[in-house]
Amino acid sequence: MTRESVLQAIDEHDAVGQDAFLATYGYLPARDYLLVHEAKEYDSKAIAGVAHRFEYGRPCSRMSSTGVSGRQWRGSPEPGSR
Repeated sequence: MTRESVLQAIDEHDAVGQDAFLATYGYLPARDYLLVHEAKEYDSKAIAGVAHRFEYGRPCSRMSSTGVSGRQWRGSPEPGSR
C-alpha cells in the first residue's frame, strides 16, 4: 500500500470520526498496535484495510487484515523512504 492510500484512509477517518469509521468497515478498536500520524493515534488495522480500498477498490475485511504486515505501525512512511 502506498503512503497516499494510507493518508486517504486517515483523511476519511478524520472526516467521519473513529466510531463511524470503524462501524462502516466492521473493525474493532485497536488493542495492540496504533498508527501515529501528526500526533494523533489511529486504529492500525482499520487504516490499513481502508487504505487497501483506495489501492484496490475494496477494503480488506477485519478477518483478512489480522497480522497485516507482522510489524508495528508507528506512522506514515516519509516520502522517499520506500
